[in-house]
Amino acid sequence: MDDKQVADYFVVAGLPPDEEPRPLEDYSNEAVLKSSHKQEPIVDITIINKSLGEVPPPRFRCIDFTPLGFPADLNHGSIRAHEMYICFRRGRDKPPLTDIGVLYEGKERVKTGCEVVYTTPMGRPANVNNTSSSRTYVTYRRADETAACDSLAVTDICVILVNKGEIPPHAFCQINKTLNKGMVGSDVYLCYKKSMAKTNYLAYAPAILDRYPREDLPNLPIPDTVAMFCMPLGAMIECWPKNAQHPLPVFSTFVLTGSIGQKMYGAAVTFYEEYDANKLSQQQKEQLVYDDSGTESTVHHNKCISLLSRWPFFETFKKFLAYLYRISISGPHHVPIEKYISHFLEELSRSIRREIHLFFLQFSDEAISLSQPEEIPIPQR
Repeated sequence: MDDKQVADYFVVAGLPPDEEPRPLEDYSNEAVLKSSHKQEPIVDITIINKSLGEVPPPRFRCIDFTPLGFPADLNHGSIRAHEMYICFRRGRDKPPLTDIGVLYEGKERVKTGCEVVYTTPMGRPANVNNTSSSRTYVTYRRADETAACDSLAVTDICVILVNKGEIPPHAFCQINKTLNKGMVGSDVYLCYKKSMAKTNYLAYAPAILDRYPREDLPNLPIPDTVAMFCMPLGAMIECWPKNAQHPLPVFSTFVLTGSIGQKMYGAAVTFYEEYDANKLSQQQKEQLVYDDSGTESTVHHNKCISLLSRWPFFETFKKFLAYLYRISISGPHHVPIEKYISHFLEELSRSIRREIHLFFLQFSDEAISLSQPEEIPIPQR
């Protein structure tokens, strides 16, 4: 078997330091995001009774139709029930909604942290069940004031009629509780979609900030697109509320093909660091809605450390990258971080045999094991 290193490259990716960053939308046609990528999260929901002439409150949008064009009446198919519709409002003036639910009153308790929509904006009952024998209400849970800025939030809502053959749209979650419990009426269900509730941010094309080794290896040049694979959402500059929690590092993996057709596996850990607000231009401050006094908000940017290898040792790479991140934020050490990286890439073990076990006692208190995948008749590269 050919001698190969456990990992071939160590890469640091992030925001280009000394040059004018390129907006992510202008990077390439493949990197252009959908028009909804900066869509504001949903911060309020309500129920209106159209049979009594109620209309959506200011800035609220009413869901009038289902995905297939049927009326999105929550009492659809009922004969004598009122026409009840759900409305929502987007914004950033309050913490976003993180969950939506359905409550069968008298049969279950309200979950901790949830609020119930008992009345319409005009003060009428917001019961969405088409029978008077029991009441059904819509519930929601709101994010905490100090929630991390990369937390998931509700970004869209829809109504589906299962008896009409409708299914949840792509990326939507269906609440498995029918709103109509009477003998007559359609099977009406609520669906919602969640995504990151990022506040004010700017996305730029990422760049390689540092790498090891500095020169390309023979027959294995590092691809030019590595930075984009490490940070597919771009290099971000974000403005957070002063009391927002710091997001935890995120681990991701990817596979790419080099310029000569060599498959490479990547493992990356993305994290946030504070950004010097003095480097922001006036236009950037306006886009970020940044408070110059610094008392209400802080500025951060993301960065990524990654390992590239011809071997998919993702769990091992995750442990090693996580350890590098921990020691980088825990203060000065007797051994520089660069020494750990060079040891892992150069001195550790250049041969991958049928099964090898490597114990990094000086790295952490956890043993790290490497083993070559079993040979199978289907080629893996």
